[in-house]
Amino acid sequence: MRLFLIIIAACGALGGQAHATQCSGEHIEWARASAKGQILVRASFGTVLSTDHGKTWKPVKGIGAVVDEPYAAGDGFVAQTDSASYGSSDFGLTWTFISNDRRAPAAGQEVVHDAGGGVLYGTQGDRENAYLIRSDDGGSRWRPHRPLYPRGMESSYEKLLLGQKHTLYVLGGGTNDVHNRKISTLYRVTGGKAEKLLAVVDNTSWPLRTPPLNVAADGAMIYVNADNVWISLANGKGWRHIPGSFMTSKPWLECHGPVPGSFG
Repeated sequence: MRLFLIIIAACGALGGQAHATQCSGEHIEWARASAKGQILVRASFGTVLSTDHGKTWKPVKGIGAVVDEPYAAGDGFVAQTDSASYGSSDFGLTWTFISNDRRAPAAGQEVVHDAGGGVLYGTQGDRENAYLIRSDDGGSRWRPHRPLYPRGMESSYEKLLLGQKHTLYVLGGGTNDVHNRKISTLYRVTGGKAEKLLAVVDNTSWPLRTPPLNVAADGAMIYVNADNVWISLANGKGWRHIPGSFMTSKPWLECHGPVPGSFG
């Protein structure tokens, strides 16, 4: 499904009168990556796979084009449709039927990470009021658990994206750059200390339907927003940016206007 926007543009040739322009655009929904350079992306125009670090892309056909966000299962993936579960052993290119059971875990808007031993992590609040929380008794009581950020990089708020045992991945921010875009920073939090991994333009939806970050068992990381993916094949170092427009021959953004009757 394409995203639709209304953009207001000034038309100097008509005495400076403003007109509304209707725009529709493609967008990215989720992505997976491996240290071998495989990248699987679901977008509004379909599901595509690259096996050469994002240089070329090919569409995934059949049931693989419509399965929900997959999760790791051994050396492969398991994903679901509305009525069944499927597995893939070739990084999402082909899929085989598993059962009529919906085995994939339901995606929640808030992340609660179970670190074991009754320790849980989550997010309290939303947007500029969000901060990390921790429970040591299985969720009966919670307390703030804000990370120690590098000097000069303190975030005023943060949101938990996912966790691996006692390592947390947190989106903190956001500050404005010279182009007045909101910039958020991806941090890895270990032992209560935050390590900066990546600065990104924050145009993700909030609350998040699914976490925009995925960390594979082989150390590959991929972060997505509506228009881009960033991939690291080395456990959070050497990030590479791939615009979504590189994955399709379709126009990423199309605008038509003015919209009749929008302005006088």
